[in-house]
Amino acid sequence: MPGALTQSRAIYVSLARWRSRLLFPGAFMILWLTTLPLTLAESMGWVTVVICFIVAFAVLGIDAMAVEIENPFGHDFNDLPLGESQFLLEIEIVQAA
Repeated sequence: MPGALTQSRAIYVSLARWRSRLLFPGAFMILWLTTLPLTLAESMGWVTVVICFIVAFAVLGIDAMAVEIENPFGHDFNDLPLGESQFLLEIEIVQAA
């Protein structure tokens, strides 16, 4: 069953990403990124493409980091090693006693 747990976690993470984009802050972010080129095109010309790419990369990157730190506990590569930390803490407590 460990494979099923990992698979359900992957589904949860992907649902969390879509949920963050469909609710108000995420919908506002996508709407803002969609309308940004329309507001800059007249004054910036072709530089608008570069500016919008950089802004979208930064904003979507921050959103992806927010989704990752939303649940830092688990068994993924970038999760906090709670089991190892607990084991080391228990060893230090036993040695101090």
